[in-house]
Amino acid sequence: MRSTGERVSFFAHSRRKVLPGVKDMLELAKADGIDNFGNTGRVNKRIWVDMSYATLVAGKIADLFEDTFYTPLDMPAAVSKAVGIKELRQHYSEVSHFDDDPRTVAYLATLFPEVTIYLLQYGSTGLLYSKAELDQLPNLRRIGMLQKSHKK
Repeated sequence: MRSTGERVSFFAHSRRKVLPGVKDMLELAKADGIDNFGNTGRVNKRIWVDMSYATLVAGKIADLFEDTFYTPLDMPAAVSKAVGIKELRQHYSEVSHFDDDPRTVAYLATLFPEVTIYLLQYGSTGLLYSKAELDQLPNLRRIGMLQKSHKK
């Protein structure tokens, strides 16, 4: 790894686990015929990809994804996620994006008004932007915990 900052970031990310409710949500989406893709800000380096995949395996969700978009070296994570969304929009009539970074969701919601962007709020993720600021983005939805909700 190139820097101490990257080593610290890698260590922090390697300790993250799949959030409660994600497995159920992905299984329900797949049962409804929805293709799930990962779109991560994690850099496209073998060590990061392997660590990320190990997290998906540990969370029992690796097989629920069609593919995962990783961030190219020296590209900002939010820009990489936008590139992933743009690519998906070329193949799907409806695209939704789930993210836990308020800065990223604000950027993506502004860039893609036709895409529903979900801000997963937990811990301190909801403190960066006020409710009033995020409410200015009509395609942005805040969700606290992922829960089972099956379309009828």
